[in-house]
Amino acid sequence: MEELSHVSSRLTTRVICIILVGSIISTAVMRGFLENKVLFKAVYPDNLEDMVSGGSLETIFGKSMWMLVSIGIGLLCALVGYIFHKGFALTHWLLTKKVYQLCPRFLVFMILGGMSAGIGALVFHLTGLRGVWGIGIKDLGEVLVQNPEIKASDLLIFALGKLAAFMLGVSARFPGDTLEPVLISGGFIGGFVGKILPTSMLGEDANAACEIFGMVGLFASCFRFPLTPVVIVWGGQFSMQSIGSCMLPFPQL
Repeated sequence: MEELSHVSSRLTTRVICIILVGSIISTAVMRGFLENKVLFKAVYPDNLEDMVSGGSLETIFGKSMWMLVSIGIGLLCALVGYIFHKGFALTHWLLTKKVYQLCPRFLVFMILGGMSAGIGALVFHLTGLRGVWGIGIKDLGEVLVQNPEIKASDLLIFALGKLAAFMLGVSARFPGDTLEPVLISGGFIGGFVGKILPTSMLGEDANAACEIFGMVGLFASCFRFPLTPVVIVWGGQFSMQSIGSCMLPFPQL
């Protein structure tokens, strides 16, 4: 309902019911032929229930109240989302008002495609992560399981490179997805914050949570949906149906 409110204020109950029935049927058909596709699963500690039991501040916000780091991650994601929005608007204006009048579109698309590939090559050279060229699920999975070989600087470089390549594609209206790049970049931003903070402050199991905070924060900043990303990342897994249903509202940044 949160997403539909951005599409039109005149959606009737009948239209909403049609959408819900269509979503249920399409999900059933997909699972019947392709099984239930899961992109990745986050790893949670076995004693998670014990960690939040009781009635103290530490049981509410974690040991030493480390969960309050979500406030800082949220503010950082808001800043990154604002910069991305301004960059997207400027790039799209330059392409539509200036560049397309000077060069044929097929040539502009070739140049932008080469620039995106070049950004991916640079990120791979600096970090060893290939996710800029694709969705980036595998790279995020390695971060979620706390691969010690990945440095904090690698996470930040990947996030910035992913957003830069994504901005070029969206500005030119290239066909492709819009949800995963935002979620993946947000996860790496949150992971960057979790890496630079000392373990004594956050604890050993807090980095994965920081990545979840980042995914929710950047998604909410770019799409203006504060509740939808919480539902999507709940349980740390994504279904192909939920991805498809969230692609439409992105141009209303």
